Amino acid sequence: MNLDGLVQEGAAHLHNTFGLAPERSQLIVHDDSAYRAFCAERNLRAESDGVYLPPQFEAHINHDARPELAVLHEYFGHGLYCEHAKQAQELVAGRPTPLLESVAESVAIWIEAKLASQIGLAPAFREKYGDYRSPAQQMEEQFGPRVVLYSHGFPKHYDTTILDDILTRVLGASYERVRAALVFGSRKPYSDIDIYLITDEPIREITNHWLDLHVRTPSIVEQGIGLLDSTVTHPLLTGDVIRGDRTYVEALRARISETPITPEAIAHNARLAEAYAKEATTYPIGSEDHRLTARSSRVHKALAHELAAGRKTLTYDELIAL
Repeated sequence: MNLDGLVQEGAAHLHNTFGLAPERSQLIVHDDSAYRAFCAERNLRAESDGVYLPPQFEAHINHDARPELAVLHEYFGHGLYCEHAKQAQELVAGRPTPLLESVAESVAIWIEAKLASQIGLAPAFREKYGDYRSPAQQMEEQFGPRVVLYSHGFPKHYDTTILDDILTRVLGASYERVRAALVFGSRKPYSDIDIYLITDEPIREITNHWLDLHVRTPSIVEQGIGLLDSTVTHPLLTGDVIRGDRTYVEALRARISETPITPEAIAHNARLAEAYAKEATTYPIGSEDHRLTARSSRVHKALAHELAAGRKTLTYDELIAL
């Protein structure tokens, strides 16, 4: 297969699988002597099959080495990561760290392996790497390809079928017995995935750079509805059901609508506003923790004010806008 055909076929596979492909990256092919001269100028390893320069979005390939695998690794692997992954932007800005470079290499090997198996280069890939599997490859074996993508900063898709598969893989058998799972929040490509689980199962909450799993028991949800707590009402009113009893979710939404404003609800949200404001002072100004807790304080303060005025304004977007 010539390299132009390989680029077209590889891009088609990635588009079909992930909806992504390199767009800005350039593929530059050298013969052996030109590649060695290029590497010598930049103090790079001339024995490599290729190299990717993140700030320039350039994949340089030695045509006289293993050019097909080098295209899969450098152009598709590193190119896809540097173009589309949020974490890779430090590499693109010319601020590499050993950790970032290690992660980029792990992802590049993962993409190289996937494309090699689809394009008929699996034997060559095995000859190159033997039994080695990168951390990204190992992650896919346990959690599936979407977890690899999203945990490495690639843009997210909020299709409920995709999210259901992710939660099944991450949570295991306990996820099968949840009362309801909803996706809520901004649902932007580079935002965290916010999941609201209602369950009596002993599932631990998860908070990391790509997934925020909020776990509540049915009794806590009932209590929150009675107090018109926006941490309960917002995900229920704005979320999309991923799994569980939709009739149950609709009944909870109806209960929110029917719940009267009480002095207890006003006082509860005012106390939460004060608690979040106090917590915010424990974090450095400008940090993500400070931003989030200060926002929560503003939301609950606005909610207490709205309830005191006789208005049930119960979603974050409405409250933040006040």
